[in-house]
Amino acid sequence: MHDLPQSDPRSWFSQAMIHLDHCPHRSQGFAPWHRVYLLNFEAICADLIGNPDFALPYWNWANNSGRLPGAFFGGTNLDVGFWGDDGSQVGTSATSALTPTFGLHDHPAVGSIFFQRQIDLLKTQTDFTLFWRQLEGNQHNTVHGVVGATGGHMGSLLSPLDPCFWLHHCNVDRIWAEWQAAGNVQPAIGENYVGQFVDGAGNSADFSADQYVPLANLDYSYDSIQLPDILSPFLNEPTDEALNNLLRQEIRPIGVGEAPAEAVLPNVETSVEVRSAGILDELFEQRFFRPAEIFSTQRVGVGQRRILARFRDVRPTSAANGMIAKVFVNCPYLSPVIDYTDRNYAGAFAFFAVGGSAHLGHHGGEGSDFVVDITEPLRDQAANGRLDPSAIEVQLMPAISETGSPEASFTFNSVELLST
Repeated sequence: MHDLPQSDPRSWFSQAMIHLDHCPHRSQGFAPWHRVYLLNFEAICADLIGNPDFALPYWNWANNSGRLPGAFFGGTNLDVGFWGDDGSQVGTSATSALTPTFGLHDHPAVGSIFFQRQIDLLKTQTDFTLFWRQLEGNQHNTVHGVVGATGGHMGSLLSPLDPCFWLHHCNVDRIWAEWQAAGNVQPAIGENYVGQFVDGAGNSADFSADQYVPLANLDYSYDSIQLPDILSPFLNEPTDEALNNLLRQEIRPIGVGEAPAEAVLPNVETSVEVRSAGILDELFEQRFFRPAEIFSTQRVGVGQRRILARFRDVRPTSAANGMIAKVFVNCPYLSPVIDYTDRNYAGAFAFFAVGGSAHLGHHGGEGSDFVVDITEPLRDQAANGRLDPSAIEVQLMPAISETGSPEASFTFNSVELLST
């Protein structure tokens, strides 16, 4: 693909430009658009190498401390520095902040959000909007920010210039596919992709988002999903109404706190008091969900409700690209050096694809919501008698990368607590 002229729509640079010009982020079309993007890229690779069975691998963030395989380092043709692709259009270079011995789990601000337990908890969210907002805003965005922290391509909309982009997005697609295979249902998107993609031969190929949402419509699977599950009728047409009623996720707003008027700044604590009567009852009430493990027949998982913090109408400045917002609950000693190992740490969200290019008008600094599961610190505090049942402090401590702008900031309207 590097050997093809840039004018060829199958070339490495042309494929990256598709992402720059068309990819939807912070919208429900995020997952299906990238699925179509991956399928067409995979078809191009298969055609160019003459292997119709070629399949893209995925990067399982939970394995091997979230480290990339050694083949992505040391000057191989999978090393982003090998090709030296020009990212001056968006101000990036062919570098990566990851090393053979430094992976996602090794990052002090965010390591735990990539643990398998956190991924499995995410997949128990039966509401698609809450599932998608966490998958995109937390794990997806943060990978881009961590890998691109040295000014690398992964921190921009030209991220497909870095070979690890394709493995990263295959893993996003895998997690979504596992969520679907468990029997969860995504609403129709209703978007059409016209004049955006080309097939393996380089011919224009148009698609609709809903064409590639159902797993049964796909000609591929993942090793974590059994083929009978993909073809099971219940995946698309649930028939047991009693079961559906049991699994229909009741989302309860249980409190809201107004954000301060001042912008949220790097390495400065921002705290919001959220008054919430009955939070203890919500924490330990039973709930039902589709389990993360995949079975050939429909199963129901039983656990305790989760408490989510929804940050409403978040508006980053253009300088906030790659900024990571660590989230804590009731931490009396919070400072910039407190990391994910602290018992009051809840998680993090990050900004990706904001500002910086004329091509970014479809991403910009428009307001959107971010969602973080804050259940674990709340349960820990309740178990140790430290939880005030009438109000909690939700705290933000943003961090920027070594090449991040000290002018980075964002505002938000409020923090809403949801019991799910």
